[in-house]
Amino acid sequence: MSSCLRFSACLAAALLLGAACSPRLIQLQETVPTVAYRGVAFDQIQAEDPSRITLRMHLKFAFRNPFGRPLPIPEHSFSLQLNGAEVPVALPPHPAFTVPARGQQTETYPVTLNLDPQGPLKARNLLGRDNQLSFTLRIRLNLSEFMQEFGSGYGLVLPETELTQALGAQERLRQYLGSYTLELTHEDSIRLPLLPVVLPAAGPGRVRFLGEMDTFRLSVFQDAFTPLIDPLLDLQYPANLRAPFIQQLQERQCPSGFNKTRPCLDLFSDAVTGFIDLSWPGDKGAMKSEWNTLKNTLVSPPGQGAGVLDHLTSTVMQGYGDELSLLRSQWEGFKQAAPMVVFPGDGIEGVQLEIPLTVQNPNQFPIELPYLASGLEWQQGGQLYRPAAMLVEPQGGQTLLGPGQSRTLVLRTELIWKDAGGLSALIQGGSLSPALRGETRVDLGYGPLKLKFNLQGVPLRLGQ
Repeated sequence: MSSCLRFSACLAAALLLGAACSPRLIQLQETVPTVAYRGVAFDQIQAEDPSRITLRMHLKFAFRNPFGRPLPIPEHSFSLQLNGAEVPVALPPHPAFTVPARGQQTETYPVTLNLDPQGPLKARNLLGRDNQLSFTLRIRLNLSEFMQEFGSGYGLVLPETELTQALGAQERLRQYLGSYTLELTHEDSIRLPLLPVVLPAAGPGRVRFLGEMDTFRLSVFQDAFTPLIDPLLDLQYPANLRAPFIQQLQERQCPSGFNKTRPCLDLFSDAVTGFIDLSWPGDKGAMKSEWNTLKNTLVSPPGQGAGVLDHLTSTVMQGYGDELSLLRSQWEGFKQAAPMVVFPGDGIEGVQLEIPLTVQNPNQFPIELPYLASGLEWQQGGQLYRPAAMLVEPQGGQTLLGPGQSRTLVLRTELIWKDAGGLSALIQGGSLSPALRGETRVDLGYGPLKLKFNLQGVPLRLGQ
């Protein structure tokens, strides 16, 4: 066999079968550095507002050095892909380090992802779902100086001829075998969450009084006024009702000259019209029209059963029909009210608040909702009140919130009067819409996260 064929056989045996052309047998994996994935760690996410949410992960890789002296690893780059596309985030080069002789060195590669719901990851439909993560690492090494541990060029010795010496073939072989690319590609699944959304619930919050309520017996006034007010509101005209003065003018004949007579009502009406023509300074036509309307009303009164107040508001007191309807409605409410009125007095120590909030999960995977805490504040008379701190834990240990689901939590707290400024307006029939600030703790898969919220104008109303 020629020297060239012997070299090819030795090289094939060394690289493919793990054998060598020297008496010493060498396994290939024992002669080159390797790198292996060792897991990932995530920083706990904290956020002051949703636009600053970031997820920092630390990919860990173990580098093994088979040589008897430290192995320097130069500064190098790495790439990251999500669902087959490059991640829109800057990845700085990893600094150089040294792997100890015949030992291992674990290196951490940090990656920070912006979870802003309006950021680039959301635009690429990566948030709120599980994604395929691909990490690629390639490091070019020169191991020619480490070859001596395994003989010249892994035990491969070229025949010394004038040609090989002239070409420096042995040195070229050593450098060729020493050129090595340390390469690793790791794939995994990564969850990129969207923050849950905290909103006011559909219904308003309720305010209940704490302590002994005062009472007022309304039935005394209901019993006293009903016999008087009901007949007045329901008063009707009797049959053939006419004012005595108008009736006499209609029934009598008055002399009108030359032994002629006319109904006294006509003469009286002509006299009023003449007075308007002679003495009235304003619009005579309008005044005559008003007189004719009044005369016809007096001459033809409402029939039997017509309401007196309804007739008055449609004729004499025109424009007061709405007020009469409101009066009747309020009177009916007064009559039907509970005979015993309960109201806050000196025995009231404070109030209890119940405020419903809705938490929505916008993700395609479930999240944990261990608790929700909040503080209540409002402005009244130029003063800021912060009387309440509330904590609600899900009932029955039901902390899991499914994909796309929402859940309503009720925050309950008690306020003493000295801290409840502004509630007097609510007691007097007004409205109160305080601001509600707080935080909810959720687990998006990377440990507990405190999510702060600030809701303005939460409606409150009195309730029993």
